[in-house]
Amino acid sequence: GDVNLDNFINDRNYQISQTEDTIELNGSDSKQIDFVLKDENGLEVVKSFVFRADSYLTDLSVKAARSGQPIPNTKLLIGASIGDQAIVHHNYYHIEPEAVALVNGETERYYGSAFTYNNNQAVKTFNGVTDWVGVGDTYFAMAAIPTQPAQSTDFRATTYEIQVEPFYSGVFAWLGGTKTDKLTKHLISTYIPVAADGTPTKIYTGSKDYFTLNQYDKSLGETVGRNIGLDNLINWGWTGSFTKPIAIPLLRALNFIYGFVGNYGSAIIIFTLIFYSLFFPLRWYQSKSFKKAQANAPKMQEVQAKIKDMQKKGVPMDDPRMRELQMEQLRMMKGAIPLGGCLPLLLQMPLFIALYVAVTISLDFRQASFLWLPDLSAGDPWHLLEFLFAGSMAGSMILTPTTPAVTPEQQMQQKMMMYLMPAMMLFVMWGAPAGLLLYWFFGNIVSFIQQFIINRLNKTNEPPPTEEVVTPVGKKAKPKLSTS
Repeated sequence: GDVNLDNFINDRNYQISQTEDTIELNGSDSKQIDFVLKDENGLEVVKSFVFRADSYLTDLSVKAARSGQPIPNTKLLIGASIGDQAIVHHNYYHIEPEAVALVNGETERYYGSAFTYNNNQAVKTFNGVTDWVGVGDTYFAMAAIPTQPAQSTDFRATTYEIQVEPFYSGVFAWLGGTKTDKLTKHLISTYIPVAADGTPTKIYTGSKDYFTLNQYDKSLGETVGRNIGLDNLINWGWTGSFTKPIAIPLLRALNFIYGFVGNYGSAIIIFTLIFYSLFFPLRWYQSKSFKKAQANAPKMQEVQAKIKDMQKKGVPMDDPRMRELQMEQLRMMKGAIPLGGCLPLLLQMPLFIALYVAVTISLDFRQASFLWLPDLSAGDPWHLLEFLFAGSMAGSMILTPTTPAVTPEQQMQQKMMMYLMPAMMLFVMWGAPAGLLLYWFFGNIVSFIQQFIINRLNKTNEPPPTEEVVTPVGKKAKPKLSTS
């Protein structure tokens, strides 16, 4: 566009229709405020905002004309610095504001670090039917929904570096006492074409809570006459196709429990207890299978050695002797194959990811305190939960039976998993939301207790060992003879 015109429109002071410094709206009140700019060359720009006390939606109308003719290629800018200003250090769990748009029915999403910069500036253009554009962070967003879909949108970003108070950037920095005092940050904005004839554009400014977005999505769809899909402001992640259907009822369940206990930390603990209790029968069956596999391990090794020895001698697989050994293997494997070994963990992973999404999108978790934790949506300021989580994972792994290690290599792999897995998870979960760590830590505690009970039950159900009594015969013993 015209750079001089852009600078004039955006840098000049506008006349405001409202003279009061403070405007207070209550109930269903609404208020229109006009911003007017004119010059001596026939340029006139009017920006009209309609605010409502009971809604996150604002109507924005733009009239931009020069000598009575509408100015073409007018674009509305959303951003930058939209989001939670209380977050100083952004990371994987607390993202910087991102640019989002619904183009051709698909969600386009760009973080600041995803752009390719030239002199600290970047532009990404998307062509196609654009239903809305927005900028948002973890919990809050602003989005523009035009009456008619636009045909393109631009994402723009600026990167810069700032000095901050020294902080630890991760677990290794914390352990090594190395602090960082610089941060690379990004300013993200989106541009969408709008009509300059006074046609209103809906502006959503509010939380990214799913139930709130779903409510406004329905009302906006009725207003503009098309499906909006505003809940796509939420980043459901690459697993969104199965995470979203789990996260929504999960949120409902946590809110239901919260209605009784009045604290989201307690609600997470109660939910975890209920969820893990459902898996107790499966864990018990799994443990029995492992026990039987461990008992059969020596004989299984012996059979495998015989099979290998016969293979070296050239005995074919359809030989009756080979078939008998294979049948013996199958008999030992019956009831000893721990098919449920990874099943509890596999079933928990979608829930774990869904819970992470739920904690990071539900405004109710933000600034919800529990014990020493001031905010369940943020990391533990003392990092106690990270170490409790890793320690409880190690304890649970030590107590849980594993598949019998047949070779020294397998034994080494099991030891490495037992010690390296908690250390690796400590690194991955460092700085994770406290609500997520609370779920996993308490889940490990419940698993630990369940496994202790299962081990006692399995020990009780074990048959008593059979003893073989042999009557010794003396070396000098002689048979007794009788002549009678």
